[in-house]
Amino acid sequence: GPGAPAPAEGGALDSYEELNLLFGLLINVAEKDAKLRDVLKDEAQSVESAFAVGGAPCTFLKVLCLLMAGGPQRGEEDGEDVTAEMLNFSEKDSEAKINQAYTSILLGFIVSEDAALRAAVAALLPEGTLGQLVETLPLPPKAKELADKGNFDVALHRFKAAAESATPRIVRFGV
Repeated sequence: GPGAPAPAEGGALDSYEELNLLFGLLINVAEKDAKLRDVLKDEAQSVESAFAVGGAPCTFLKVLCLLMAGGPQRGEEDGEDVTAEMLNFSEKDSEAKINQAYTSILLGFIVSEDAALRAAVAALLPEGTLGQLVETLPLPPKAKELADKGNFDVALHRFKAAAESATPRIVRFGV
């Protein structure tokens, strides 16, 4: 359909496109359906996941945190002049940044209402806080102010509330 990624050569989607489609589906589910969001929360820390990193089994939550933390890091100060070098992203860096954004949105929906999951995510991120997660989210202005002051829990709650109010619910699952 319109907006869908074009198939790679041979009619098949490449792994990057498949991952983005999966993220899109998971984000929509996590945003729109409380029951399915609860399933994602339960599975997020399951040790019986089908995921492995470096040959060792790991949780879905850890995979999401690794994807998010592995994306390009913000380091530029606001107002810094943009140079040609900054604009010269490689395709891999661009893909990683998109994956980081999708992952942060999905994590935001999964952990926004669960203090234990927020603590688990913070423990998995390099800084040991939710700062990296919150700074990559599309936050409303007041939530951005809270995040800048280190109030990540309230910023996550406001992110979820803003996203839910901005998108009309068209399909109701399980009704």
